[in-house]
Amino acid sequence: MDAFASGQIDAVTITNGDALVIGATGVGGQIILVSDYSNGNDMIVAAPGIDSIAGLKGKKVGIEVGFVEHLLLLKALESAGMKDTDIELVNVATHQTAQTLSSGSVAAIGAWQPNSGQALKAVPGSKAIYTSANVPGLIYDALEVSPASLNARRGDWEKVVKSVVPYCRLSG
Repeated sequence: MDAFASGQIDAVTITNGDALVIGATGVGGQIILVSDYSNGNDMIVAAPGIDSIAGLKGKKVGIEVGFVEHLLLLKALESAGMKDTDIELVNVATHQTAQTLSSGSVAAIGAWQPNSGQALKAVPGSKAIYTSANVPGLIYDALEVSPASLNARRGDWEKVVKSVVPYCRLSG
């Protein structure tokens, strides 16, 4: 992502959340292919004794603020009639979420595999109380191309898309 944002490469495969992070820096890009979407890979994993999102009210939740799990958590809270002010967000790097849940310093974490699976294994009785399967299409992977490369090599990028999805053509 850093190489794409600095113009060292023409394209990058990223999540939609990563595309927003890159875009917020002022670097433009064009998603030309959605390659996959998360159907349960991204999770809110709760400590033992918490069986639902509502059970997080007033508790700490460890999540990497601004990443796709943050968006997933907001959707989960919304589904339970809650707001982000109903919990205490603790900014935790995704690769540290399993250890953070194990430490007992938070009641739940948000992570994707393998981190979510590591948390489930590390804390007996923990469970996924909300996943990306609850909101299909919210989190997806995509191929993002720099506008300069897309304009200069449009035919090549069409070949890339067609190699994955026959009979497609780039719009716009």
